[in-house]
Amino acid sequence: MATGLTRPSLNAGASTATFNGAQNSTVSSGGAAFNDLALNKAGGSNLLLADNMDVANTITFQASDNYIVLGNHNLQVVDISGYDATRHVRTTGTGFLVRTVNAEPVVFPVGNTAYNPATLSNVRRLRPLLPARG
Repeated sequence: MATGLTRPSLNAGASTATFNGAQNSTVSSGGAAFNDLALNKAGGSNLLLADNMDVANTITFQASDNYIVLGNHNLQVVDISGYDATRHVRTTGTGFLVRTVNAEPVVFPVGNTAYNPATLSNVRRLRPLLPARG
């Protein structure tokens, strides 16, 4: 169950779930992957994960002072756009941001109390799915 969605009904695999509004939103994936996710909340409002979440394509940060807060849950995503020091993934508990890393550099836009992004590349192709915490 998600709060703060612009559209309450989603077509799995084809829709973008957009979170907006001036309050925190808590989202539970229910075990299903989101196709795309957009975060466009009023300053200071966060998206809080209630369980592990997969995003099949892209997370897009659209507004400043927006954060996805993992808590003790993992977030797996293919691509992330629009991130910077004022909009990124916050790793406040034991949860990880998980992305596939191949030869091309991949940014993990993470932080806890400060923005601490990591850029990784897997030249030797050892383990392409890597977790990060800020």
